[in-house]
Amino acid sequence: MTRLLRIASFAVLCSLVSIGIAQEQKGTEKLPTDTDFLVKAVSTGIFEVKISEQATKNANDTDVKAFAQKLATEHKQLNQNLLKHAQQTKTAVATDLAKDKQARLDQLGKLTGAAYDREFMKQNIEGHEASVKLFKNQSEKGQIAELRKFAQEVLPTIERHLKEARAIAAKLPN
Repeated sequence: MTRLLRIASFAVLCSLVSIGIAQEQKGTEKLPTDTDFLVKAVSTGIFEVKISEQATKNANDTDVKAFAQKLATEHKQLNQNLLKHAQQTKTAVATDLAKDKQARLDQLGKLTGAAYDREFMKQNIEGHEASVKLFKNQSEKGQIAELRKFAQEVLPTIERHLKEARAIAAKLPN
């Protein structure tokens, strides 16, 4: 009987330890870091400038062209600030367009007319939705106070871009 009791006690102990380890691991899921934020924000910003510069030349709709020009200008400034923060935090970031983003840019460049305008606006909406999440997360959970403040200051501009992109896209012919 004591042997059976020892075995049962050992089994219960193992179960409790396993549950404790699982809960500890669940509580330590990796959150995006300030470095992750900078790397993603710079990569997205570079793409935003390139795609917007392309749209200033290739877009058919005058509202799309004007929006693209505005984005190119504003995202260049944003990128300069992001690169400054990357330098200050000694974060290595790519300053060239990532291959997947270059492929998306190339695919978009093959379109013309209304098809180009619709796809440019679609990509802008998707990109700005992702950027809103990225900057909102950084503004709430960033570890470096200066980066958190920067994200808080930039977030309204990104949200405005998203709102404008949706409004322009809604006016485009199908």
